[in-house]
Amino acid sequence: MPGDDAGATDAAVAVMRRLHLPPSLDSTLPDVAVQSQDFTAYLREHPNGGPLPRSLVARAGGLFDELCASAPARLRLHGDLHHDNILRATREPWLAIDPFGLVGDPGYDVGSWAYNPDPDRREDALLALVPARIEQLADGLAMPVDRVIAYAFVKAVLSEVWTAEDGGTPGSRALDIALLLQPRLS
Repeated sequence: MPGDDAGATDAAVAVMRRLHLPPSLDSTLPDVAVQSQDFTAYLREHPNGGPLPRSLVARAGGLFDELCASAPARLRLHGDLHHDNILRATREPWLAIDPFGLVGDPGYDVGSWAYNPDPDRREDALLALVPARIEQLADGLAMPVDRVIAYAFVKAVLSEVWTAEDGGTPGSRALDIALLLQPRLS
């Protein structure tokens, strides 16, 4: 468990503020909205069930489409911003590494932060960090709390969809967080 979760989240906020800029006019970065096809493919692949609750995946896919359509801005995104991809540095206090490189709603980058670090650890103490993280991300990025909750839910489910797609067994802390946040969705 992170010893200073609030400090780590502050670092993530600082990195996101620096990264989230308009793409250049000739940008070839893919739009994050293309990931909607991963929800659709999962639902097509598992018409009568599957390793994840179908209603959870359908809700996440629909919500993802709504979030992308209502994006307040289309900015450059890291795409996989989590604890292991932010390092202390000398030229800046914190640097992001290993970007996927996407363009879209800046809310997308908050999602992975909710279920990391080490999503395979399913401890109550780690799950208990999520509400404070959400509030801190919303405050630090001047983003509505409901939008942060929605992206944390969507990205948690998407992580589990990708696990199933890769032949793994879903059931990490990402799923726990999706189930925790589902009742808080507007």
